[in-house]
Amino acid sequence: MNIPKFLYPFIVLLLFSSGCSEKTLTFNELYDGDLSKVEMITILDGSTGYNRKLTNKDDIADFLEELSHVTFTITNIDTRELNGMLFGVGFHETNSINPDFVMTTNIVDDKVFEADTDLAIIFEKYYEKGESDN
Repeated sequence: MNIPKFLYPFIVLLLFSSGCSEKTLTFNELYDGDLSKVEMITILDGSTGYNRKLTNKDDIADFLEELSHVTFTITNIDTRELNGMLFGVGFHETNSINPDFVMTTNIVDDKVFEADTDLAIIFEKYYEKGESDN
């Protein structure tokens, strides 16, 4: 196959750009623990600083089910470029104070992501269902 020389730069750019593409994952792929062991979810409202917690197994299952349908695209944005947060969520596999996994509406595992769903709506819905922790 004889490729014209003027196409070589385009081929190199195409190969380079395909190697630098952003990575897309599901929530189940992002979560590095065992979702079936989550016993408590804490939700921090970034605008008020108040916490609520979910301990009801049905609410936790519903919350995790909603997140399982979200697709996350990891971006190349540095976390230092972001200011504040709408919600922070901690997933506890035991009822310990420290969560096993933490995410916000745009950061997980020190990586910035874009979700295909407005996570603030999901987080706020379950924040309202949670028990006051303050």
